[in-house]
Amino acid sequence: MYLYLVLNNVKIVKQQKQFATYLETQESSWLQYVLHGAAVTTEMIPKNEGSYRAVETIGSRYFRLAKDVEIHTRISEFTEQYLAARYKKQLRSHLWSVRMNALRYIGMFGLTSLLPECRQLLKGNVSKEERFEIIKLVILYAHASVFEEIVNPKQQMTSSEYKQLFMMLKNKERFALFAQLEGIPPLAQQALIEVFIQLRDPQMLQAAEQLLQSEWEELRIGGLKLLSEMGGVVSLETLEPFVASPSFVERMYAMKSLSAIPFEATKRFLEQGLHDENWHVRRQAAISLCTSEQGKMYTKWFIKESNDRYAVEMASEILKLKEGNKQ
Repeated sequence: MYLYLVLNNVKIVKQQKQFATYLETQESSWLQYVLHGAAVTTEMIPKNEGSYRAVETIGSRYFRLAKDVEIHTRISEFTEQYLAARYKKQLRSHLWSVRMNALRYIGMFGLTSLLPECRQLLKGNVSKEERFEIIKLVILYAHASVFEEIVNPKQQMTSSEYKQLFMMLKNKERFALFAQLEGIPPLAQQALIEVFIQLRDPQMLQAAEQLLQSEWEELRIGGLKLLSEMGGVVSLETLEPFVASPSFVERMYAMKSLSAIPFEATKRFLEQGLHDENWHVRRQAAISLCTSEQGKMYTKWFIKESNDRYAVEMASEILKLKEGNKQ
């Protein structure tokens, strides 16, 4: 054991020296190659573990800092020629960390020659993290469908992971997923709706109204959220059932959507919201009331006349905030 530790330490020290030497001697050559398209010199080609890691360090640094397509292309061309064989070998390693390291660099540098090997891994027993990295590669570089992995995932993904994937899809593919929303996992449903809200795609407003007819509460809430967050205008008749919904989340988003409809038509519903038993619903009703001058005037009258202490407290708080912001 002692001998192993000594030899391993010697190996690490040797690689660190190789790494430092490469950085010291080749930084300027890399600068010329990346920024000005200079020819690759013999010395730039990595020949040992330390120099391979130095190339990864330099390449990833330029990839992160530079946005120029030509710079990214030069780095991809270099790593495709001189590092692809290294990553291909690492993909077959029995060590998880080595395989993950390879996948991340393949993705960063865009080494498309290794996509077949990566996709082959999906057929085997890979970890959750590896599967996610491979799916990203397939979407980003192969522009291929991974619907099966999303609709029927072999391993459950997090909301954040779903959002990353959906942002990478083309709009046509996102809408295709939306069309079969009831068939994908609930977490993926929520993530897809969040992505559409973030993208502010007006085409979604019509689709959002369709969700309001769903028998599933989660999908109805998703439709209400899309409409309210994107400022979509729907008829009062469409929103009315949600004002009295058993779900406080539906009531809350209904209150938010009412702010897009003229005050006179929504006054009685918003006042109903002020009397709601749920704090979030009362707060959103007060916010919606105070979005117009008419609504503010009505809120002042309500504060003076109402005997509902909780409603008055909420209306007073929001009115003060709104008028304070105006000043």
